[in-house]
Amino acid sequence: MVSVAREQPKGKHLSLS
Repeated sequence: MVSVAREQPKGKHLSLS
């Protein structure tokens, strides 16, 4: 999931976190 978060914008990254 980390790889996906990196590809997605920061907003999405925070959502996944």
